[in-house]
Amino acid sequence: MTHNERMDLGRDAIALSENKAFTTATERLRSGIYERMRACSLRDPEGLAVLHQQLKVVDAFEAAMSQLVEDGKLAAHEWEKLDAARTDGPISRTLRRFT
Repeated sequence: MTHNERMDLGRDAIALSENKAFTTATERLRSGIYERMRACSLRDPEGLAVLHQQLKVVDAFEAAMSQLVEDGKLAAHEWEKLDAARTDGPISRTLRRFT
């Protein structure tokens, strides 16, 4: 994946995580799972296991979104470094080493 693609994914992930509808939906999803866990009988281990797995999926999704944001930031930083290296001439680089 190129730097531009990674930066675009990061920007999209940031926009999605800042979207009110998206954040409300994930909060409702998480709270719905917790409500079903509270209502579930302790004598139903399979039901509790399923709900726990659903909660893990929500957590994994949020972690993946977070990773996309961080990867986009890293790609932007790497791009800036590459851009600075391209515009920096050999004389400037040599002088910077000795000063």
